[in-house]
Amino acid sequence: MAIYAGFWKRVLALVLDTLLFLFARSIFYVFYLALYTENFKINLSEFLFMPQFLSSGTHIFVYLSFSVITSWLYSATFESSILQATIGKKVIGIVVCDDNHKRISFLRATGRHFAKILSSMTLGIGFLLAAFTKDKKALHDLVASTNVINFRTKNSGNFTSSNEFLLPGGNTTFEKFLIFAGFDAHGNVIRLSISQKDSKLFSENGVLIGRDRSKCDFILTQDSISRVHVSIKSIHQKLYITDLSSTNGTYMDGIQILSNQPILLPNNGTIIIGDVEFAIRLD
Repeated sequence: MAIYAGFWKRVLALVLDTLLFLFARSIFYVFYLALYTENFKINLSEFLFMPQFLSSGTHIFVYLSFSVITSWLYSATFESSILQATIGKKVIGIVVCDDNHKRISFLRATGRHFAKILSSMTLGIGFLLAAFTKDKKALHDLVASTNVINFRTKNSGNFTSSNEFLLPGGNTTFEKFLIFAGFDAHGNVIRLSISQKDSKLFSENGVLIGRDRSKCDFILTQDSISRVHVSIKSIHQKLYITDLSSTNGTYMDGIQILSNQPILLPNNGTIIIGDVEFAIRLD
């Protein structure tokens, strides 16, 4: 799984966001003209080139102020929200995070947005850095200490693996299983199967997943996995996953979950633990 979003994905997301923003700005422009013109008959040339509109210093100030403020609020609000992405990024399947792959604050998202001015002042070279840097960072990402990463699963369906783990649950003929099937960053297939009747699901700590062999029920050896990364528990006959303050976080369907807060496990969803991406299935 490629964690960091490629250059052309970022370009496509930018194109989509720009088209959306131009559409919104055009609507604002039309309604603004309606308020300041006695005759609301605008021909195509006036609409495209705005000669009368731009002849007024007041109109220019209002127009530019609207563009700057809405662009800032759009980027900073969406990228610091639970979505961690603008609409364009969401459609393409990439999100913005900090260097620990955690959700960024509104203040950092604001700094990232205005740091794009530096990327533009370098004749666009600041943006092109995303095609050559190791972590696919543009100049404004380096300034704001942010990353743009993929969040969509690229692998789904049935998995067969020699790297398979199964908690013992006695007679499993009629039992249902929670199955995590996926790949790590090197393409190794991993499959975890948990009987939904297993007593550890109902224990205080639940089923633990991490690198610590003395504490965890499932062992994942990847460096991105914390010693005790997540727990899975049955609460009121429903399965929940909790991130245990892990270093690299846990992502549910592309969105980072908050630490130490149980989150309902979806059937046929996706989860990323460190850099290991799983498809979830309840059989």
